[in-house]
Amino acid sequence: MLKIIIDTDIGDDIDDAYAISLALNTKEIDILGITTVYRNCHQRAQIVKSLLNDFERNDIEVYAGEDFPLNEPIFFWSYDTVNKDGRPNLAHYSQEMEQYTYSDQHAIDFYRYLVNKHPGEITLVCLGPLTNLGLFATKYPEDYKKLNSIVMMGGCFSSNDAEWNIKCDPESAQKALNCCVPVKMITYDVTKETYLLKDELNHFNSSSKPYVMTLNKITELWVAQRNYKKPPFMHDALTISELTQKFCDYKTEYIKIETEGEKRGFTTIDPDNYTLKADISTSVKSKEFIEYLIQRILGDNNVS
Repeated sequence: MLKIIIDTDIGDDIDDAYAISLALNTKEIDILGITTVYRNCHQRAQIVKSLLNDFERNDIEVYAGEDFPLNEPIFFWSYDTVNKDGRPNLAHYSQEMEQYTYSDQHAIDFYRYLVNKHPGEITLVCLGPLTNLGLFATKYPEDYKKLNSIVMMGGCFSSNDAEWNIKCDPESAQKALNCCVPVKMITYDVTKETYLLKDELNHFNSSSKPYVMTLNKITELWVAQRNYKKPPFMHDALTISELTQKFCDYKTEYIKIETEGEKRGFTTIDPDNYTLKADISTSVKSKEFIEYLIQRILGDNNVS
C-alpha cells in the first residue's frame, strides 16, 4: 500500500471533502495522517475530524499547520465573517464541529516524525497552498529529502493566470519544490475539465451513508453560494485518483514559479531553470474519472 499524508485546505471549496472521501474509499493507499493549511487550520482540522467520524475512521489523526503564508496576509472572501482571533470562519464549518479534537502536534513536526519512521516511503499529497510544505523544507531540509514524492494539485500552464494554490503562497511553493524530491503536478489545465453535473450529483442523493449525506449537505451549500450557476469542480479528487489510477497524461518539464511583479504566482515552463523539475499533467480522461469517483465514493461498481 502507498503510504500518504494528505495536506488539505478543506472548508472553503468543495473538492477537498470529495478528495478525502475518495482517499478513504481507496484500499490501495494507507492514510497515515491528515494535515491542514491556510486561513484557519483549527477549523479545517475539526471539519476533517467530523468527516472522519462519518467514516468511522477515528484511527486517522489530524494535525493543524500554518494559517499564514510566508510573505503576505491571508485572503478574505467578501462573504467571510471573522472570529475573535482575526481568522475567517470557514464556509463549511458549523458549531457542532466544535466537539472534535485533533493532535496538538504541529503538522511540520508530524512530517518530520513520519519521514524518519518511514524514510523514502511517504508521499505527501498537497491539496492546498504549499505553506506547510515550504516551512518543512526550510526548517528541516535534510528530513524533507526523506520524502518519497510530492503529488499536488496546483499550477497552470495553458492560460495567462495564476492558479490559486500557488498564488496564495508562491514563496513557499518555490522553496518546497526546489528540494530534489520528485514532484507530480495535477494542474488546473486539466482539473478544470472535471466537474459534477446535476445528473451525476443525483447518484449521491439516494445514499444513506453518513459521509455521503455530509457531502450532499456541503455541496448544496457550495452551489447555493454561487447561485446555482457553477458545478462543483473536482480538482483535488482528481489528484487523489492519480495516486493509483492514470486518468492523466504527463510531460516532464523544468518550471519556474514567479514571486514578484504582476505575474506573481504564475507557473511557467522554463528549460533553463534546472532547480525545479516536475511531471506536469497535460490531458485528462474526464468522463472516465467522474465515473470512477462516483463508484468509489458510493462503493458501487454498478454506477454508470
